[in-house]
Amino acid sequence: MEEQVATESRQLLSELGQAGPSTKRHRTNDSRKSQALRSLPVSLVPLRLRPEFYFDFEAHPFAHAKLFQGTHDVVDVLNLLHGYIETWLTAAWLDATSSKWFIHPQRELHRVQGKCVPAAEPAPVCVEAEWSELGNTSCDTIFSPDCILHAPPSDSEKLSVFESKGSFRLAWAECPEQFKGLIVRRSAQVLGGTFDLRKGSIWLGEGAVVEPGAFVAGPVVIGRNTVVRSGAYLRGDVLVGDDVVLRGEVKNSVVMDKAELAHPGYAGDSLIGYRGHFGCQAVTANLGLFGAELRLLVPGHCDGEEVLVGLGRVKVGAVLGDGSQLGCSTVTDPATFIGPRTHAYPLSRLSSGFYGPDEIIKNKPEATGTIIREALITRT
Repeated sequence: MEEQVATESRQLLSELGQAGPSTKRHRTNDSRKSQALRSLPVSLVPLRLRPEFYFDFEAHPFAHAKLFQGTHDVVDVLNLLHGYIETWLTAAWLDATSSKWFIHPQRELHRVQGKCVPAAEPAPVCVEAEWSELGNTSCDTIFSPDCILHAPPSDSEKLSVFESKGSFRLAWAECPEQFKGLIVRRSAQVLGGTFDLRKGSIWLGEGAVVEPGAFVAGPVVIGRNTVVRSGAYLRGDVLVGDDVVLRGEVKNSVVMDKAELAHPGYAGDSLIGYRGHFGCQAVTANLGLFGAELRLLVPGHCDGEEVLVGLGRVKVGAVLGDGSQLGCSTVTDPATFIGPRTHAYPLSRLSSGFYGPDEIIKNKPEATGTIIREALITRT
């Protein structure tokens, strides 16, 4: 596959020219009739619209790689994201509430320092703790949120709680998919932040840190040792890997291990690969000006023949391959696909289309709207 990718990349660069604007080859306002991406047989989906073109899960294992398995195309991952997160969180909640390793702050209110809204109802929270031989809890977990927003249980759910005598597993066993809670794994440090459980559950992995001033709206999964910095805004349907740093706004997106969105910026309806990096104020636009279905001229499967394809979505941000970067204040148009090891210089504007792999993208201020594309040569 690597040889095929290299051939397509060289052909694409040759056709564009090093100083040619990408809009000439991948404009979305083409008047021709497009073919629906989902109507293509899987075997005919162009290589540049397949997940394996951007993400190497063998080289960089991802705990949620299952989301990508069996998908029709890389855009289809965005369609499946909500259902995957909901299913994963439901199983995680049942596991947490039935495990002796978790305590429930509802029953130990001194462990919940923050404000709960509505205050009359206990927040549905599970915090993992290590148990000593004496039966006492001892761990370095910190749980001090600024605020927890949640939907109060119905009368029938309250009755189930009383009948189950405190067993959360029994209380919601019949309809766990309707229950929304916050699960905090051992060694996580919730130093503040607002957690909104009204639309979905939230999971904090081992060693994760949430700083004061962050806002996290479920459903959200946050991996191990990930830092959610002050000012971060996670708007739901966000799947975050391990060792990630987040500071900007993220919605309906996957952020894989060791990625860095460490400064203000925006990633919406996007897939960000292993060690993907956003400079300060990098933005992935995800909605066209007129809100129509996004369409692209896509390189063909083998012979390079282009096909005008309708992506089947109104909102698609960026797909950023493993090890790729967007420089400070870089803006990507809706439906921008960036291959692995591709780096955009600061202040670049990337039009909808395909870039990389192994490419450097520079802006050219003396010719407005034009960028320079050069092959990335790595030293061995």
